[in-house]
Amino acid sequence: MIWVNGSIKKDSFASSIAGEYIFILTDGSSDMNVSFTEELPLSMGMESEIVLLGRLDNSTFYATKMITKCPTKYKG
Repeated sequence: MIWVNGSIKKDSFASSIAGEYIFILTDGSSDMNVSFTEELPLSMGMESEIVLLGRLDNSTFYATKMITKCPTKYKG
């Protein structure tokens, strides 16, 4: 398992009937397709910085855990 972080690319977030969330994670210079089937964090917004734990298989990152980073507006 590996950790990756970035933000959800604008207009890339979608969910399926089966409870799978699919989106593109970006760090501003590169993008990664993500599949997530767990419960979304309550603090998650579409522009949240997130950290994911999972595995890369072909061109998709299958995340098993998602953590949202604290927004910069809360930094001292």
